Amino acid sequence: MNARLFCTTGFFAGSNFEFAQEATIGKKKENAIVLDQPVISGRHARIFFDEAASCYCLEDVGSRNGTKLDGVRVGLKEKLGDLHIITFAQKFDFIFQIVNGQGRATKNRQKTGDEPQPPQSGNRTFVGPINLGDETDGLESGPAPGNGKTMIEGAAKSKPSPRSPNSVANDVYKTVVESAAPRKKTSPPVLPDFILEIKHSAQGGQTFSLKPGENLIGRSPECEIIVNDPSISRRHAALTVQSGRVLLKDLGSKNHTFVDAQSVGAEMEILPGTSLSFGKVEGEIRRKA
Repeated sequence: MNARLFCTTGFFAGSNFEFAQEATIGKKKENAIVLDQPVISGRHARIFFDEAASCYCLEDVGSRNGTKLDGVRVGLKEKLGDLHIITFAQKFDFIFQIVNGQGRATKNRQKTGDEPQPPQSGNRTFVGPINLGDETDGLESGPAPGNGKTMIEGAAKSKPSPRSPNSVANDVYKTVVESAAPRKKTSPPVLPDFILEIKHSAQGGQTFSLKPGENLIGRSPECEIIVNDPSISRRHAALTVQSGRVLLKDLGSKNHTFVDAQSVGAEMEILPGTSLSFGKVEGEIRRKA
């Protein structure tokens, strides 16, 4: 059984990697899949076939900026299935696909009878391992779109451009969007949305909607919640929305994170209405009205 990682949007659009038992992903050249970008760790993650579970699994290997599966941060190994979206360093989305065996995704292609082809650029096919920092033909010349959203967050609004000569990219986009619809029918009821209200900071009051999964808080542009206050670290804390709950953990900040005046260490659940402090900045978790 073989598997494939490929990307149709953003900086790595057109990249395609096929592998068998295992592939390591990172910035260093000894990785099977080389993603040569500053936010990618030297050895970032790995994908491997688990004989006991009879499936491929994804594992983050201590990367600095994390790995997400369908928008949720990965720690220990997570099982992979066809068309799962893997996000490296909160910026780069790749679609995972099983290319042979029983898990092969052929349902949406049977209507046309087309055989899948790797994404191409001109007369070149991107195959792994390849150093994307040196091989730039066919890639976008700039970073991902300026709205700060990855493909999994903005798929509903960002269809691949019709100017692309690669019809496979458009087919992949349709496959991802169409395959998501039946999953929603069997999903649990929609859970309450949450917001973080910043009451006092150098910028005054602010309100942020929390997305499902991890929301980083800090002064760094890479954070989902950017609070430009001198008492806030670049990567200060993380709020994770999961199964209708909000979890908070400190990321080793200089001025610490507090819940009801108690310093936060390990990850803990935060109930709506609880008083929070990030350094000298006060905040509160609330449900959307």
